[in-house]
Amino acid sequence: MDKEKEYFVHESSYVDDNTKIGEGTKIWHFSHVMSNSEIGENCNIGQNVVISPDVKIGNNVIVGAHSTVTCDLEDNSVYVGNPARYLCSVRDYIERNEALIAEANHIKNIKVDVVEWRIDYHQDVEDLDKIIASLTLLRGEIGN
Repeated sequence: MDKEKEYFVHESSYVDDNTKIGEGTKIWHFSHVMSNSEIGENCNIGQNVVISPDVKIGNNVIVGAHSTVTCDLEDNSVYVGNPARYLCSVRDYIERNEALIAEANHIKNIKVDVVEWRIDYHQDVEDLDKIIASLTLLRGEIGN
């Protein structure tokens, strides 16, 4: 793996040797990336995903939770299933989920207001963090 680039791999995930991961990519809980695979930049790999050996995933790709990637995936696309199949473009995915994305941004603003006013709603802020993390997974921070 290229340790010089900035990416996120959840501690419960496993990435084999000789794997390349692009900058800005996120690999979530319990996923397994097998050897000689390449993952492009700004990808979002959902939880419990298995990526077979020698697979190349393009840039700006979302792979849904519990998917099994057995072949190369094209740039700017969303894939789901076992085996992973093309669902739609990232742009279409974001347009379909605009309401959820808007809600995530609204929740972030509420959280900022609470913190700025130093109101002690510690549990509420923790709950908001969980909601924001879930919605951010959906959004994938791709295509901004």
